[in-house]
Amino acid sequence: MSFLSEREIRKMFVSPILVCKIVYPGKSLGYFEGKAVFTDEGLPGEVVEVESKKIKKNYIEGITKRIVQTSPKRKEPRCRHYRACSPYQIMDYEDQLELKQEQIKEIFSRQLHLELPSLEVVPSPLIWGYRQRAHFHLIWENKAPLLAYHQPGSFVEFIPVDKCFLLPEKANDYLHQVLEFLRIENLTEIKEIEIRFSFTTGDVLLVFFIDEKNSSGQRYNKTNKSKNKQEWLKIKKLFTFLPSANAVAIIRKNDHQEEYLLFGRNFLLEKIEGIFYAIGPQSFFQVNLSILARLIMDLKAFIPFSGRERLADLYCGVGTFGLALASQVAEVYGVELEPENISFLKKNLEMNQIKNFNIAAGQASKLALSVLAQGVDVIIVDPPRRGLEKKVIEAIKSYPPRFFLYLSCNPTTLARDLGQFLHVYKLKELRFYDFFPHTPHIETLAILELK
Repeated sequence: MSFLSEREIRKMFVSPILVCKIVYPGKSLGYFEGKAVFTDEGLPGEVVEVESKKIKKNYIEGITKRIVQTSPKRKEPRCRHYRACSPYQIMDYEDQLELKQEQIKEIFSRQLHLELPSLEVVPSPLIWGYRQRAHFHLIWENKAPLLAYHQPGSFVEFIPVDKCFLLPEKANDYLHQVLEFLRIENLTEIKEIEIRFSFTTGDVLLVFFIDEKNSSGQRYNKTNKSKNKQEWLKIKKLFTFLPSANAVAIIRKNDHQEEYLLFGRNFLLEKIEGIFYAIGPQSFFQVNLSILARLIMDLKAFIPFSGRERLADLYCGVGTFGLALASQVAEVYGVELEPENISFLKKNLEMNQIKNFNIAAGQASKLALSVLAQGVDVIIVDPPRRGLEKKVIEAIKSYPPRFFLYLSCNPTTLARDLGQFLHVYKLKELRFYDFFPHTPHIETLAILELK
């Protein structure tokens, strides 16, 4: 085998690469001179030209510059910016589900030496217009603002977004009206926009992000007694033309950020399986509510609740799962760190008149042991992508509840974490819920029971 220098490899990367498979998280895999090549687009069987970006000892990372030989399975993407947010648009939905299912099986086989002959796949009821929220950068071209996503792999380059088919039509309509207003009023201070849409009420919450360093050196304050008052008044004018819209501005300062209500109220309401949820401008909440309702129904069916159990929800957010299961158990212990989530969690408890929910404010890694020591029968965790902290794992090992529900947005960290528990727990079921059609994201629910 010949060994090529990095310069020689870069020079030779006009050579076609045959894509063998797509591996998690959505990378197309081929080979060149004995090295694995991971690139951002290419269906199995396609020949692609790859520009190398990183050359390591055993593999190369790059981006696809051209499809040389096209697969008959390739679909025309609906979004022009699909590479930035939903690269699986080039596949039939059934093929996306099969691909993700195989990726989960491969991860569990490789990391846990565990074969999954049965892995139930739960498709999304909506595959277009399913997102409850989206976050965009604003770029200006020819004195007009454009919505944009980061170019994949870049922090400084952007892809303009004319319409996002993952958002409901009404949300796209609002965004276009907002852009036109920003253009007319020349509101260049706004650097990012997030839109949140309520599938229950049809209301919209717009979040405008402004960096203090980009505000002409003026300090924003709650009384609006600065030179920026006129800008606030301009933005407020917009909402006389947008019914059902609410808006807040978030000012990013050096060491913190401040939130100001511009119009309406600072939250949206959703109703899922009989529970009302108030969701704030920066609250974490699942983006696909149609499949979230199915997941909640399944959670109630999976566990043989008697009504006497104690349940711990260690990353409870605004109460997504703890509130939904509160009627099934005697007590819920919800652990949450973020102040905004805690504020809306309290509001949600009051709205739904739930009295058996105990809030523990702080990090799960610091509070898990004391919560579980109270005698918990069921635990549910929905951690960030990095998975469970070591102290959380040790707490569950020290006081293992009978049932352990682990919802994960990262199958690699899920498999890693489950490896810590399979000597104590048996994996009763693993289910893949497709919360994110047309994207590489995978949401998996593991149901474990004490041996």
